[in-house]
Amino acid sequence: MATTSLFLDSLILGADAALLGSFAAVYYQVKKTRSAAGLSFQTLGCVAAARCLHLLSHPLGLHFRPTVLPFWLYGLMDILNAAFGTYVLVHTTTRYKPSYEAKKDNFGQAFFERMGLPVTTPVTKFGFIYLFTAVLAFLWYLVRR
Repeated sequence: MATTSLFLDSLILGADAALLGSFAAVYYQVKKTRSAAGLSFQTLGCVAAARCLHLLSHPLGLHFRPTVLPFWLYGLMDILNAAFGTYVLVHTTTRYKPSYEAKKDNFGQAFFERMGLPVTTPVTKFGFIYLFTAVLAFLWYLVRR
């Protein structure tokens, strides 16, 4: 049982470490190329916002409770992910916005076009990913209950 618990604790901590590594990879790629070409600000913003919202799971008592590894590691990783994700988003959007390819960052636009709905504002286009994520989160909440 302890081995299984350690494995599960490690997987969840590893997922947080992988996400932190992803933020680092985006940061170093943008810094190295001095360009945001090919980067989705929608996705980066959504993931950074999700990590910031995830911080609320601690005071609300919704966060995973490890059985083998110390809980403070998970809190530390969550704080690092939220802080670094926000930093990467702000750094990238403020320094490299001229190289951002907004026309290619069309996550929700194709969906609305297939539904026959016009995409008239950036809020409509960019809001889709947040709405989609909220629906998935609600469904996941129902499964976990």
